[in-house]
Amino acid sequence: MPQSRIGFIKTKLAAYIILAFGIAFSIFAYQYTDESVKEKEQLRFEAATKQAVMLVQNRMDAYRQILYAGAALFDSSASVERDEWRSFIKTLKIDQNFPGIQGVGFSEVVHPKDKGKHTARIKAEGFADYSIRPEGERDIYTSIIYLEPFNERNKRAFGYDMFSEEIRREAMIRATFDGKASLSGKVRLVQENNIDEQAGFLMYVPIYFKNMPLQTKEQRMAAIMGFVYAPFRTKDLMNGVMGNGYKDISLEIYDGDKIDKNRLLFSGQPDDLENATISTEVQLNINGKVWTLYFKPLKGFLDETHTNEPWFVLAVGLLLSFGVFSTMLSLINTKERAQELADKMTEQLSSSEERLRFALEGSGDGIWDWNIETNEVFFSKRWKEMLGFAEDEIEASLDEWRNRIHPDDLAQVYEDVKEHFKAQTQVYINEHRVRCKDGSYKWILDRGLVVAKSKNGTPTRMVGSHTDIGAQKTAEEELKKLNEHLAKLVEEETAKRIEKDKLLIQQSKLATMGEMIGAIGHQWRQPLNSLGLMIQDTLFAYKYGEMDEEYLKSFKERAMETVQAMSKTIDDFKNFFSPNKKEEQFFLEDAIAQTIKILEAQLKNNSIDVFFDKDSTHKHPYVCFKNELNQVILNILANAKDALMDKKPKNPFIKIDVGCADGGCEIAIEDSAGGIPSEIIEKVFEPYFTTKSEDKGTGIGLYMSKDIVDEHLGGKISVENSENGAKFKIWLPHKEC
Repeated sequence: MPQSRIGFIKTKLAAYIILAFGIAFSIFAYQYTDESVKEKEQLRFEAATKQAVMLVQNRMDAYRQILYAGAALFDSSASVERDEWRSFIKTLKIDQNFPGIQGVGFSEVVHPKDKGKHTARIKAEGFADYSIRPEGERDIYTSIIYLEPFNERNKRAFGYDMFSEEIRREAMIRATFDGKASLSGKVRLVQENNIDEQAGFLMYVPIYFKNMPLQTKEQRMAAIMGFVYAPFRTKDLMNGVMGNGYKDISLEIYDGDKIDKNRLLFSGQPDDLENATISTEVQLNINGKVWTLYFKPLKGFLDETHTNEPWFVLAVGLLLSFGVFSTMLSLINTKERAQELADKMTEQLSSSEERLRFALEGSGDGIWDWNIETNEVFFSKRWKEMLGFAEDEIEASLDEWRNRIHPDDLAQVYEDVKEHFKAQTQVYINEHRVRCKDGSYKWILDRGLVVAKSKNGTPTRMVGSHTDIGAQKTAEEELKKLNEHLAKLVEEETAKRIEKDKLLIQQSKLATMGEMIGAIGHQWRQPLNSLGLMIQDTLFAYKYGEMDEEYLKSFKERAMETVQAMSKTIDDFKNFFSPNKKEEQFFLEDAIAQTIKILEAQLKNNSIDVFFDKDSTHKHPYVCFKNELNQVILNILANAKDALMDKKPKNPFIKIDVGCADGGCEIAIEDSAGGIPSEIIEKVFEPYFTTKSEDKGTGIGLYMSKDIVDEHLGGKISVENSENGAKFKIWLPHKEC
């Protein structure tokens, strides 16, 4: 075969080899770039999950502090009565400030010998049907006697012995022995009613009898008085903790140190969850109980990090490979000089190939090439400029690189390089500080890859890149400081708000008491005048000899009638303000008439007419907590009275109508004071909003009225302006009487 033919075959074979190598290199570059993108995605995902774990931890710490506050109330008081506990929990506003917590209660430890006395005491408080549940004899009972808010759901737990159930008992014993907060495992709360059921758990803080020894577990068990505790519905809790801030991340919480579907506490996984390639599992110890948090990213999260960069690298590599291949094929048919030139270009391409490859992978940042056997290092122009040096100011040696690394970072750099040499990592990656020409330090992201090894597998050559990440590090530090500052502001503002709420609610109570005392004064004025006249008349009767047995008998009867009328006034007010123990059936017209009677004297003294048909032949029966409805009506009537006294319209009046509307009952209360300005009418039910001076109102009366109607009575309250003045409407849902 002619020598030229042999040369042609060899050249063509070389072209195909280079094409194959270029394709292989392009695929490798694609894989490496794709891994880099996935790595960034993983780091971003881990940062988001760490913040989520911190939110869960902080929220559970906050709930633990609530229970410790309840325990402190018991420690600081000789005894904590039901009303005192209700008032304490109400000030916390747990439904607004702590979503997910079902309530805060107290479970009392009862020994078998004291069971009868305990049951009688609770029944004497007005709970005639009270008993410790479940039935049966046990060595010890722990009955739930306080649980606020005492709503329909929480009433199911009243009297329940949590010590009778194994999971709850384990947590209560652990709390008793340790003397601190303890979390239970997964349970079904007794509050559940088969509607939107959720997995639950409980947190306990032990309360011991005072002045008893607590050094040993046995002593603590003997001294235990009860537990301040809180039940949690996990879905409600996590919705309150996570909110919308983590809508692109799926979270599952398991009770225990491993993923077990039978111990699933919470799953925020939507139906359209993609099969993400990344996930993370975190174990969290909360008050002696381990939770396993399992995170996976959703489509929205993955879309944010989606990039076509790997495909771009692959396309460029293939184009270059086929370009070189086409060029070599065209050179085969040229003259020998062209062939020699092609061979020379091929040789140059081979010598610079690894540098070019990592230049593509490093996205144009500073490049270094380390000959491990000689410790010579090639630094690119961009690498030197990044540190403020000209191209001829840096020696091509390993010492030049080593001496510029911050002393605090050097050990970790060596460790990461060593791991890559041992093939423990696919790519060497490290973040460290490098000293610049002006003496300052700059944060860089250093990445490298071993590209050549000796026959025995020892690395002989490594190439890599430097990326300036100083701006990123500064932003991370600023974000950290900002988060710490915001957390402090939230804590301070929450403390101020709680203290303000306490003062305003107390002021509202005093204002209501003042309203009641004023009403009593007006009701007693006429009877006191009559009694005074009768007493004065006795002097004249004695003087003119009219004081005989018949006179004294008549005087006694008239005086006692007056005193009884005054006593009845006190009873009316007492019955009006005493709390209901249970719902009762009554006519709405009778409840309104009873409320009007409270303010009757004040309304008459100010010439305010009340138009209300209390003797209607078609009265409206209803079942609810009557005094709560009376309190709402009293707030509206008192506001109408104050408005009429302030604006003094001609022929002032209050009109009250009762009727049926939208499948329920509606009470309409209208005054003739001219109405509420349109710019503030939408704010009248907001807390702390009032148009009165500080000595006449706290701005919490209508807010509390709305809370009673919405939350306790299940109805709606609204206000509008009529042609005469403000018109309040109370709509109550239909109930079977």
